[in-house]
Amino acid sequence: MSKLGEWETFAEGDGQFLGSVRGADENAHSVFAVRLSKHPSIQYGSFTRKRVDNSHFYVEIESVGYGHASNVGNTSPGARASFEPAEVEALKALTENLFLSEGKKPFPLSLKDAFTRRIDFQEGWIRKK
Repeated sequence: MSKLGEWETFAEGDGQFLGSVRGADENAHSVFAVRLSKHPSIQYGSFTRKRVDNSHFYVEIESVGYGHASNVGNTSPGARASFEPAEVEALKALTENLFLSEGKKPFPLSLKDAFTRRIDFQEGWIRKK
């Protein structure tokens, strides 16, 4: 099992959780990092927990494509990289694999009985070429 902040390897590339990071907007964001095998630059993204009921939640991916963790939350269109359709699909699969893996997770993902394993992607979560 990995430790928080250690890279996990998947078919599409690598991923890791960074935990809570202060973003460009001065707010705290739950941040993760992914890097595709065929596109080795690190891309940072953020997620939020969405409640299903008082005991369960799912995850919504807010954004992916920032070049640095502290830039998460920057709303400028040029703040995030844009990706070809095949890269978008690979990044989506990599992100899902990271969240569903057995590796170390930050709170609240560490509450395995509460996480429904549902992962939604917010409209505009990634910039497409």
